[in-house]
Amino acid sequence: MKLRTSHFLEVGQSRNIEVIDTKELKGLIDPEWRKLNSFIRVSSQRIEANKTTHEERFYISSLPHTEPTKTLKAIRSHWQVENNLHWSLDVTFREDQSRIRQENAAINYSWMRKFALGLLKKDTSVKMSIRRKQRKALVDPSYLTTVVKEN
Repeated sequence: MKLRTSHFLEVGQSRNIEVIDTKELKGLIDPEWRKLNSFIRVSSQRIEANKTTHEERFYISSLPHTEPTKTLKAIRSHWQVENNLHWSLDVTFREDQSRIRQENAAINYSWMRKFALGLLKKDTSVKMSIRRKQRKALVDPSYLTTVVKEN
């Protein structure tokens, strides 16, 4: 089995990526998955406060198996965006505490939160945190108009 590996070290952390070409498992993959090119396993070890944790994550990708470094970079950049967005939505809009469950309401509110977050992030008329901009828009209609009109 052709296996490409790369090992990366950071302060207090190591990450190993193993990538397998899908051609190695040809008979096991549904032909509908034409763009599937690789299976990935990322093993990471983190040392924090004298405690070591191990974690393994698995992925599928359209990237070729010959470029494990590029694959790992793509995985990390995806999760960086995902984590930053989730953190902003949770801190600013307390999305995790939302109990909206009816029909499409949860999806609609999620979309509105992301839209509002984008507007507040794009606003450069004041220099303050997103949370403070949100509160300012709540109490100052002229600021709210500025945020909505300029974006």
